[in-house]
Amino acid sequence: MRRLNKRGAEMTVGTLVIIVLAIIVLVVLALGFGMGWSNLWNKITGYFSPANVDATKSACAYACTTKAQYDYCSMKRDVKLADGTTISQKTCNDLVALNLVDKCTDPDMACTQTVASCKGTAKNCNEVDLGTGDVTARTAKCNAQKTINTDGITYGTCVFTPASGAVTETCKNESGYSVVACPSLKLTGATDAANKMQCEAQQGCTWI
Repeated sequence: MRRLNKRGAEMTVGTLVIIVLAIIVLVVLALGFGMGWSNLWNKITGYFSPANVDATKSACAYACTTKAQYDYCSMKRDVKLADGTTISQKTCNDLVALNLVDKCTDPDMACTQTVASCKGTAKNCNEVDLGTGDVTARTAKCNAQKTINTDGITYGTCVFTPASGAVTETCKNESGYSVVACPSLKLTGATDAANKMQCEAQQGCTWI
């Protein structure tokens, strides 16, 4: 009986180990496909090594071979060196000049001043075209216009007040907030197409 119990315990421990390993593999696969393998590798190497130069170099090389111009020319990266210092907010193209990344020789990947960006003059809240839709649609158009607090950190939106009795409909700034300028919009898209949508959601801004 004791031998059977011991074997049963050994089988239970072995089964648990297999289950745990299977869960870890599934989590890694989900993260890899969800956030991108290069991003996941940067995260992992960041935990185990103070330097991520090699990982950044690989990510930039991948951007070059896949012709991901935004990733190579516009995406800002933080590079940790072996001595503990960090080079902050540099593109792959910037890092070439610092001899940290290999230059992309593909002529279609030349980083010039024509790289797309968000430009124009954003409309103030009271200038936003709300259209002729119902109240819900008009509210959404007003609230889509992004604003920023005087602290330069806290983001908000224009405030919509529907018509009621003698009160007329308004779309106006919240107290202390001003409309975010086109070049200062926080664009979080992974592609130019996604950033274009975010840019042009701010009325008065154009993706050029």
